[in-house]
Amino acid sequence: MKPLDDRSAAGAAGADPSARRAAIEERAPSAFSIGLPQWANDAWRGSLYRRGGRDHLRQYSEVWTAVEGNTTFYSLPSARTVESWRQATPPTFRFVFKLPRSLTHDALLQNAAGPLDLFFERLDPLGPRVGTTMAQLPPFFGPDRLGDLERFLIRWPSGRPLAVELRHRAFFDLPRAATRADDLLRSHGAERVMLDAHAVWEGDLEHPAVATARHPKPRLPIRATPLGRHPILRFIAHPEPATTLPRLDRWAERLAQWIGEGLRPTAFVHCPVDRRAPELARRLHQLVAARTPLGPLPAWPGEREARAGQMTLPSLGLSSDAQDG
Repeated sequence: MKPLDDRSAAGAAGADPSARRAAIEERAPSAFSIGLPQWANDAWRGSLYRRGGRDHLRQYSEVWTAVEGNTTFYSLPSARTVESWRQATPPTFRFVFKLPRSLTHDALLQNAAGPLDLFFERLDPLGPRVGTTMAQLPPFFGPDRLGDLERFLIRWPSGRPLAVELRHRAFFDLPRAATRADDLLRSHGAERVMLDAHAVWEGDLEHPAVATARHPKPRLPIRATPLGRHPILRFIAHPEPATTLPRLDRWAERLAQWIGEGLRPTAFVHCPVDRRAPELARRLHQLVAARTPLGPLPAWPGEREARAGQMTLPSLGLSSDAQDG
C-alpha cells in the first residue's frame, strides 16, 4: 500500500473512558459506516433518488448508514423538522451532526453549557440516530487554545461521542503540538476527524467547481492514526476519476485494515460536482468490501426505478461495475 501522509506521533488506538465508549458502541452499530455530506440534493434524482417525490432522506437512508449533518453548523432545525427526520430514518441510521458555528468559530468553545444543552435538547428526539457529534474548529484555533479545548472536553456531556477536527497548521507540522492535541483528545475519549482534501489540490486546478471548493478545504497533512475505536474520515474528491480513484483505493486499504483490527470507522465522501459524490462513495464501499467481508450496499432507489421502467442512466465514467455487490 502506498502510504498516506501520516505524521501522527500517537501509537495504537487508545482505550476510551468506559462511559463514552459504551455510548459510542450503542450509536455505531456497523463495522463500517459510509455516507455523504448531505441528503437534500436534486442532482441525485434519477440516479440515487427516484425522479419524482421529495422524500430524499427516506431514500437516502435506504442506501447509506450515516450522513454528515452540516445543517446544524449553520442553524438548529425546528422540532417539527427533527420529528420528520426521525420518521424518515430507521433506528440504525446515524446523523453525525456538526456543532453550531456560533460555538466552534465565534465563541471558540467557551461558555458552551447553554448552547450544548439546546443542541442536544433539540436533537434528542432522534434517539439512537444521533451518532458522533463533530466539532470542526477554525484554522486560527491553535496550540495556544488547547486549554479552552480541555475545559470544553471536561464539560462535554457524559455518554455523548465526540470527534474534533483541527485545522491549525501547527497540529500537523509541529510534533509537540500534534502529540499534545492527540493525547488530550484520547484522554477524554474523543476522536480526531481525518480530513483528506488533497485530491482537489492535486488534480485539474482549472476545473471551475474545484476552484471554488479548494478555498474552504485546507491542504493539510493527513494524520491517519485513530485515537479510539471509531475513526472518522472526511474525503474530498476531485470530480475527475483519474485523480480521485487512486486515493480512494489507498483509503480503502487503510479502512479495511482498521476493520480487521476491530475498529469501526465512518467515511463521508464529498465532491465539488455533487452528482458524482454518491458514485464515488459507492466505489469506496466496493473497494473496502473487496478487502474485508462487508455486505453489499442496497440498490439505489433511482436505479431500481430505472430498471423497472427500462430507462438508461447516464454514465459517470467510473466503471462498468457500478452496482455494488
